[in-house]
Amino acid sequence: MLVSACGANSSYSWESAGVALRGAGEPNVFGGEVAMEGGAASRALERAKDKKQALNGQRGDELVQLRLAAVDAYRHVHERWPRSGVVASEAAFRAGELLRSAGEPDAALGQFEIAVGVADGGEFTSRALYEIGHVQRREGRMGLALEAFEELASSAIADDHLRDLASIWYAKVLAETGQMADAERVLKRASKTAKDPVDRIRAFDELILLIVERGDLEGASGWLRDCKLSVAEQSLELTTEGGRVLRALENMRGLKALQLAIAVRMKRADYDPLR
Repeated sequence: MLVSACGANSSYSWESAGVALRGAGEPNVFGGEVAMEGGAASRALERAKDKKQALNGQRGDELVQLRLAAVDAYRHVHERWPRSGVVASEAAFRAGELLRSAGEPDAALGQFEIAVGVADGGEFTSRALYEIGHVQRREGRMGLALEAFEELASSAIADDHLRDLASIWYAKVLAETGQMADAERVLKRASKTAKDPVDRIRAFDELILLIVERGDLEGASGWLRDCKLSVAEQSLELTTEGGRVLRALENMRGLKALQLAIAVRMKRADYDPLR
């Protein structure tokens, strides 16, 4: 479990764990056949995308019918060419997206699971697993959501951004299920290991929210200081990246929660600034 891995005495590293996503990177012994079928699968995927594009601006029954047609087209791709790697994985992923937006979570999960299981599925393997975590969370299946986010956070093949987001969401679900100490440990680790500065800010933000919630305003202030220091160099850059980091700092919910909590404390009749 990620929780035990984040203990104070643990030397465990998610990056060094080498955990691979289900179905990802398995050797494909049908190389010649896949090469011949790849063009047909790709063309079918493009036709499915055209059907999805046709949904734009539609409403009511027309939207429902066009969405069903697009889902069927995507399903056809991965059912007809299941060994087409990224093409099959993307087709299942896109079908899952459409079903999720149509309010069919279980059907969406079925498609996302297919995307995860496709050999050599590329980025859509990771993206589908991330969506599985969110669908399960929204459906109140917290244990299954934790499993999905943990698998993605432990993956050796997912990109840094998705892996770090999965770690943050893993912690958020832990907090939602009352496992506050474990959630804090995961977030503290993510605040140090997240590769993207904005993802580090997100980890700090969620951590500060939890610490403010338990009333440790001094501790939360310390973590806010650490957050600003960790991205100080990037936030001063007069670049697109610098602006992105600065906006993330300014929009921290933890900062606003801390400011409000301090204001409430100062208004209390028994408030003593020297205590």
